[in-house]
Amino acid sequence: MAIQPNFPSVKPSLNLDFANTKQLDPRITFTRASSASYFDRDGFLKLAASGVPRFDHDPTTGESLGLLIEEQGTNLLTYSEDFADAAWNKNGATVTANAEVAPDGTLTGDKLVENTETGTHNTYVQISGLSTSTQYTYSVYVKSAERSSIQLALRNSSFGYLAGAVFNLTTQVITNTNGSPATSITNVGNGWYRLTIVATSIDTTVGPLMVLLSTGTTTNYTGNGTSGLYIWGAQLEAGAFPTSYIPSSSAATTRAADVAVMNGSNFSSWYRQDEGTFVWSALAVNASGPAAGGTVAVASNGTNSMFISMGRGHADATNRFEADIVASSTGQMYVNSDEWTAGTLAKIALAYKLNDCAFVQNGQPAITDTSVTVPTVNRLFIGVNMWGTSGWFNGHISRIAYYPRRLSDAELQAITS
Repeated sequence: MAIQPNFPSVKPSLNLDFANTKQLDPRITFTRASSASYFDRDGFLKLAASGVPRFDHDPTTGESLGLLIEEQGTNLLTYSEDFADAAWNKNGATVTANAEVAPDGTLTGDKLVENTETGTHNTYVQISGLSTSTQYTYSVYVKSAERSSIQLALRNSSFGYLAGAVFNLTTQVITNTNGSPATSITNVGNGWYRLTIVATSIDTTVGPLMVLLSTGTTTNYTGNGTSGLYIWGAQLEAGAFPTSYIPSSSAATTRAADVAVMNGSNFSSWYRQDEGTFVWSALAVNASGPAAGGTVAVASNGTNSMFISMGRGHADATNRFEADIVASSTGQMYVNSDEWTAGTLAKIALAYKLNDCAFVQNGQPAITDTSVTVPTVNRLFIGVNMWGTSGWFNGHISRIAYYPRRLSDAELQAITS
């Protein structure tokens, strides 16, 4: 077969095609000290056992998204799938347990049903022991029944609004927001949607966290005693975005961080010190904010003194495509380019050689640097920073490839188009 113009003639010495193979290369050491959830190709939410990587899928299309890498997270709520439990207070409503097949394929979806009183119809819980001036994300899976609108609300210890919003499951429109929260509604298949709302705490107690039935125009109305909708999988976590679902029972539950690394001969067998090119594609799940960043891949010596890092940056208030090369603790090349929108697949290339480096995003013209010393590195971290302890990507890594040559700028554009 003829080589396409401007397409690399050299083959990659490393090709981690996570989205297509849905397998982990045996040269990768992977750890996670807990189970963690993902969607299988049939659209059901499953739990991967401790130490087992997650190859996630779009729950509505079955599309393979790649390797899911996340930071540690804790669901601060108890009885996340059992709204009939006394931990969840009921006001103007009752809960029928195990009334609908949940996103995980089990008959554990509960039904929140309004009574005949005039007022609000809800279930709620109050959480204490939080940190002040901290962002928290509240999420719950919801499915229409007789009602198709619902309000999520986070309130402070004095019952004042921190944030609230009404979600219409039929139109997927979010209205009546209080406190200008970040919100989202995500289709997870079979009529279920994951609803999220973010608020900043003002004291150490958030309460109540409410799920309120709505007519679509108001949450204060006279109920008919039979109407409601289905709820499942509630989660409250520190942070500005929802992470994968963490089921809980009688206590708050923690999902450990994912860590993947190649080192020793598993690294040196494909890596070339004097020149080379990394090419990767990934899907950012969330806009993680300026403090978190997010590393897709980084070749390093295990410290922040020598590394070649690729991912999304945090140099300003937006998430941007980033490349960062440091040798002997001295910055050599830094690129903080166009904004990376959550939910958008990116294709990026970073080529290095002494005094001849280039960065290309999504087929755009190369950003070059002709004054670069190449760092000496001996390992590759995937989805986490250069020493494997922070800067998690919190998204799906579709592919990471490495070419043992500094590809030309034209080749870089062609391979990322």
